[in-house]
This record gives sequence, C-alpha cells and structure tokens, in this order.
Amino acid sequence: MLFFRPIEELWSMFEKFNSSQVVAIPPNDPNKVNWYQTNAKHPFYGSGGLNTGVMLMNLTRLRAIGYTSMIENLYKEWNSKIMWGEQDLHNIWLHYHPENLYLVPCEWNYRDAHCIHGNVCEGAEKNGIHVLHGVCQRLVTPGKSPELFAVNNAFKMVIICL
Repeated sequence: MLFFRPIEELWSMFEKFNSSQVVAIPPNDPNKVNWYQTNAKHPFYGSGGLNTGVMLMNLTRLRAIGYTSMIENLYKEWNSKIMWGEQDLHNIWLHYHPENLYLVPCEWNYRDAHCIHGNVCEGAEKNGIHVLHGVCQRLVTPGKSPELFAVNNAFKMVIICL
C-alpha cells in the first residue's frame, strides 16, 4: 500500500464513529463493478460488499461484542463458501450487523478495479487517491498491473532527505 495522505487523516475517522460502530471499512466496488453480486455464495454488506484492505478497528469495542468468537462461528458456518478469507467473514458479519460499520470513502482503498471499468470511485476523482492498494501483488509484479508497478518503482527510487 502506498499512502498519499497523512495516516492521521485516516485515524481521525475513529472520532466519527457513533456508539455502535466498531470498524471502518471501504466499499469493495462502489457503484458499478459488483464481484460480490455475481460471485459470492454468502451474504455480504450492501450492494457490492466491503474490501478489508484498509480497515480501522476499535479493539476495545470489538472485545466488548465478542468479536473473536463471532468470527470463529461465522468461519465454521461459511468456510466452504468463502473465497476471500477474513474479508468475506467481515462482509457476512456486517450484512447482519450494519450498525457496527463506519463506511470509509473509496479513495482510502483505491485499487485498479476502480478504474478498469471506468471510474467507479468518484471520491478519488474529486479528492485524489489517498491510499493505493496493490491487491494481489499488483504493486510488485510487473505483468499484473504495469501502471501500479511503475508507481511503486518510482517511490522506491526516491531518496527522502530529512
């Protein structure tokens, strides 16, 4: 992941939680591209699911709601139907308990899927990309996403002088 905004701006979202929100996660595919709608064999949050590449967790509140045992129970029930591991488990949980979620804007977890089918992250177009997520090794593997690989290499070549 490459951060283009100060991480403190992401952390400030904790202050926006209401009393029932325990995690903050961005949408998987805001607007158009809905992998979960066409492929998931389990419940998921909203119309297109969530992507846990960037996730804020209030650990005190998670302990209070019995998070560990809840996720373990969801795994026992759904493990044969999930593809994306813990991301799918969070989608199942938050499908049934949306009150526990603070939805993070998509520009905080920008992925190449957001631009393959046209711009599906309007927040990134308006506000810029805040975090670039190199899902499935796309930042480090030349053939998977040449543009993201080039961005990552450019950052590697920069010498930061303090």
